[in-house]
Amino acid sequence: KVNQKVLGFYDESMLNDVVSDWTGSSQDVSELAEILGIADEQLPPWVANLALWVSEDKISMGDMIVSIEHLINN
Repeated sequence: KVNQKVLGFYDESMLNDVVSDWTGSSQDVSELAEILGIADEQLPPWVANLALWVSEDKISMGDMIVSIEHLINN
């Protein structure tokens, strides 16, 4: 696709704070969407699992970002 969105302009320290204190609440999901600069509606509920896995060191922050980019571009 030519018009792919890339999540390149987010505050990494704020993102780390949200993910490190992740509870999976709707507020967490809203904060994640806001930091990444995308609408809450673009994030399905299972995205909460990605942030949880980052907080548990099961995947990297980069893996989460790539997964969310794939989601919003497809």
